[in-house]
Amino acid sequence: MTNPFGGLSMPAQEPNYRYFCLNMKLVDVLVLSLAVAFLIIGIHQTMVVGFGKAYWAIMLSLVLYFVFNFRKKK
Repeated sequence: MTNPFGGLSMPAQEPNYRYFCLNMKLVDVLVLSLAVAFLIIGIHQTMVVGFGKAYWAIMLSLVLYFVFNFRKKK
């Protein structure tokens, strides 16, 4: 299989998201969702009122992400 820019190209492979999603428990999904939500809140608050007032949301999102990683490594 060749591509228009020359050389060989690899066939496209879909990432295996099904295994990742099916292997997650409800608590893991909630913790990861809360981590993402607090990260978005922290970024918004950083742009609006500054980093000092948004520090709590960013740190809470990091703590929740570390909890998620800890639970996944078990």
